[in-house]
Formats: sequence, structure tokens, C-alpha cells
Amino acid sequence: MFPLREACPGEMLPFEERQVDWEPLLALAPDHVDDFMWMFMVELKTGLRVHAYKHRETRRYIYLDAEGRAFGWAGESMYCEVDPEQILDLVLNPPPPDPSEVISA
Repeated sequence: MFPLREACPGEMLPFEERQVDWEPLLALAPDHVDDFMWMFMVELKTGLRVHAYKHRETRRYIYLDAEGRAFGWAGESMYCEVDPEQILDLVLNPPPPDPSEVISA
């Protein structure tokens, strides 16, 4: 995968503080913007705000700040900086599911 840097806690911003911004995604993936939905904003403990974009088909998220730095969700409201190109590739082309984790009817 990709090296994860130190994780930082973050919280989803209240509705009234959210500001939709497509520029970070346009800069990283201009040919794929229509494949994403802007979902919410997260404010990291450092004060940095990141936008959460969700891919319409893969249902995976990419988190970008205004400067185009990418973040991955590390669980338990924790986020860590990741390589933008690598996370974009994982969002667009997720690995197949592990057969042991597939639930059948």
C-alpha cells in the first residue's frame, strides 16, 4: 500500500461551517470529478480542514485539503497524510474483496 504518516484526530464540522470546495479534487483528478460527491468537511486537531469526497461507484473516500494534500481515514476519527496519487488510485481501482470477508445469502 502506501506509508502512513502519524495519525491526527479530526471531527466533522457542523453543517453551518461546511464550505463545499471542488478545487482540491479538480487539481488532483480533473477527469474524475463527476465520479465523486462532496460529502462533508473535517477539521483536524491541528486546525487543518479537509474535504471528504466519496466516489459514486466504489463508495470509497478521498480526503483533500485546500493545498491538495491527501489524507486517509485511520479509524476512530483519526486521519493521516498519504500520497495523493496512490490514494486516488485505491479509490478508483479498489482491490477485490477478500473472499473470507464476503457474506453470502
